[in-house]
Amino acid sequence: FLVGGGGSGAGNGGNYTASGGGGGGVLYQTNVAVASSVAYNLTVGAGGIGIWGDLFNGRLGNSGGYSQFQNYYAGGGAAGRYGQGGSAGAAGTQNPGTGNHGASPGGGGGAAATSNLNGGNGYTSDITGTSTVYGGGGSGMNGNPGTGGGGSYVSIGTAGAGTNGLGGGGAAPGYNQGMGGSGGCGVVIIRQLASYSQATTTGSPNIILTGIYRIYQWSSAGTYSITF
Repeated sequence: FLVGGGGSGAGNGGNYTASGGGGGGVLYQTNVAVASSVAYNLTVGAGGIGIWGDLFNGRLGNSGGYSQFQNYYAGGGAAGRYGQGGSAGAAGTQNPGTGNHGASPGGGGGAAATSNLNGGNGYTSDITGTSTVYGGGGSGMNGNPGTGGGGSYVSIGTAGAGTNGLGGGGAAPGYNQGMGGSGGCGVVIIRQLASYSQATTTGSPNIILTGIYRIYQWSSAGTYSITF
């Protein structure tokens, strides 16, 4: 399975360089044991909301929410401070919360860190049968988004949002009164051998048969369950 946290919303830099939001953390695990006829809860983290700034004062965007399956978690991305890039969420077997707010100017962090105005690239996985990047950082002011759903910078108005289902970070706005982009919600993807019976699920996941596997994918924020 793969769990990806929600991306962070971006803040506004005021008279400083605005920064992109961090992408959600990503955790991939294989050969995890489950019991039959037991309902397992899972959570898809929401993306953080971008923040409108004022003429002089920078404001911090909202961090993304964590995603979870069993006792495995992927934290939400952290918001970028004005002049400082946000970082990707952490991942592990305990709830890690969100990533740090970051000390490097510019783009939001993905799985690959960044120290410039570009968002960091996310984590690549082919768990669905198609190679996909999750948890890219949003672009900083005048920068480019990270691969993996990071939002794109705009000079006037509302900056680009991170992509839902990928946990991308929101992008930075221009100076002063622009609106930071919101983060994209996270994802939970579970893969089982297709030779087993189809599981019972809540939340209407996208179910895909590919080769010898059956894939269950939740890409909307909320709490759901799966029973094998």
